[in-house]
Amino acid sequence: MPSRRRCACFFLGFAAGLPLLLVLGTLSFRLREAGIDRATIGYLSWVGLAYGFKMGLGTLVDRLPLPLLTRAFGRRRAWLLLSQAVIIGGWWRWR
Repeated sequence: MPSRRRCACFFLGFAAGLPLLLVLGTLSFRLREAGIDRATIGYLSWVGLAYGFKMGLGTLVDRLPLPLLTRAFGRRRAWLLLSQAVIIGGWWRWR
């Protein structure tokens, strides 16, 4: 018989993953209904990869300092600044 704590962790984990599945599934269905081609929907599904890698990325952010930015801003703020710069660079590239 599983312990009460394990059951609670199982259901909390299920509840944490279920909204992501429902949102991405519904979004792809709605986009297909709107006439968006499958390749574009596939590119949009890459957004869900961030949730799959968040455990590894969190460990990376906590342990790996960025050489110049960490000294100036601190480790987490340096990673936030870098991620915002990458997002802006991606937007600038595709606009």
